Amino acid sequence: FYHQLTENTSGLMRFMPWEQGKDYEWFWRIVDGGCRIFACETNKVARARKASQQGGIEQVAERINNSFNGTFSGEYLKVSHHRCHAASAQYCSGLDNPIIITIDGSGEYEATVFWDENLNKLRSISNENSLGRFYYSGVQFLGYDYIHDSGKVMGLAPYGEYRAEFEEKFDEIAPFGGGEYSVQDCTIAKLEELFGPSLKSPRDFSQREKDFAYHLQRRTEKIVCDLVQNFIGEQDNSEVCLA
Repeated sequence: FYHQLTENTSGLMRFMPWEQGKDYEWFWRIVDGGCRIFACETNKVARARKASQQGGIEQVAERINNSFNGTFSGEYLKVSHHRCHAASAQYCSGLDNPIIITIDGSGEYEATVFWDENLNKLRSISNENSLGRFYYSGVQFLGYDYIHDSGKVMGLAPYGEYRAEFEEKFDEIAPFGGGEYSVQDCTIAKLEELFGPSLKSPRDFSQREKDFAYHLQRRTEKIVCDLVQNFIGEQDNSEVCLA
């Protein structure tokens, strides 16, 4: 696919499916006139990644090489989960020297990571205090699948309304301020204690459940905004990438 690479794509990252349904999808980026090719894992490769954590990168490298019919002779580099997210935001941003925040359910060890413009890690927050898992708990509380249905809860949130008592309860399970947050105590059991029974599956939602979704989304956004605003102040840099 080199013939598809042109000068006007320099500096951009594009996604290009390669043998859809196979182990990998590929995307590429033009860097200083040369092409770098990256492998993006699908569900099949997730199993290979699990194996690689036990047996090293060689097993994943073998799968990539097989996709090139044994002809790939390039170098393999193991890059952390959050560093990949940070790169995807920075490379596509068009900014010269942005600072980056990556927030996810989990990485190898970290759920939230702060980076400088050169993708050097400045600070991290562990998986035990994951903002993503906090949101997952709320998704499950509403009877949804936490992996696939988070967007549905985001869509439900605008149908809810502010309740002072719900705000106080979220203060208890998800306090934040000054660039810090704590969501380690947010479990399904704790949510049921504070908000009543969870749902076993989605249904025609009551106002209680709509209001819960509203406050779950509201609290998540407030925490993220607090993280960003404090990071801007610490780094004295208003160019921010979020992934």
